[in-house]
Amino acid sequence: MDVRLVVFDVDGTLTQHSSVWWRLHELFGTTKEGRLYFDQYFAGEINYTQWADYDAALWKGKPVSRVMEMR
Repeated sequence: MDVRLVVFDVDGTLTQHSSVWWRLHELFGTTKEGRLYFDQYFAGEINYTQWADYDAALWKGKPVSRVMEMR
């Protein structure tokens, strides 16, 4: 399947989860790394763009079908 658009529901409007980011970490088994980046961001060690880039890089190559399970 060719994916042409990825949309993140970052405020819980479309999903029942309070944090779509954390739910993706749970689905992909990246909670340890996700927590590290979360802590680095809130400690002022990285900026928001870096945090988002680092999280997204963890999910690169993961199957879209897993994301579709999250509703």
